[in-house]
Amino acid sequence: MRANEIKKGAFIFVEPKKLTWSVATNTYSVPVITLMQSVAPLEGETVCLNIKAAYNPKHKTQNVIGIINSPVKTDTTIVFTAHYDHLGMMGKNTCFPGANDNASGISILLNLAKYYSVNRDYLSYNMMFIAFAGEEAGLIGSKFYTENLYCL
Repeated sequence: MRANEIKKGAFIFVEPKKLTWSVATNTYSVPVITLMQSVAPLEGETVCLNIKAAYNPKHKTQNVIGIINSPVKTDTTIVFTAHYDHLGMMGKNTCFPGANDNASGISILLNLAKYYSVNRDYLSYNMMFIAFAGEEAGLIGSKFYTENLYCL
């Protein structure tokens, strides 16, 4: 990957194989653009950009936690986790539906919770199920959980 600084302090990265996208809680002071090599402008061409980006630190989201206690007194808990947030849309034409990691993980989590809730009498451990939010934006939900264990 090669970065070319252009007149107004933006960076253009040319990627030869695949574009990926993510979100984060930090922002850059200049635009950072990644283009596929097959559509990148030739050297010396002018690129005009009209970019709007916003980070909303007050966006409300929450983790969802379920606990199934064993009928046998125990201090051991097995924890299952998944995350339910996804990147959604980027512009009008690009969708990141999250089916590969988000939906499959949450569906397994919910099926395990249902199975163990129906078969609770056979449990010798407590079972905890956590659906994290904010993972695509920097592991925010899991970070909050690990820093606030006293909230349970």
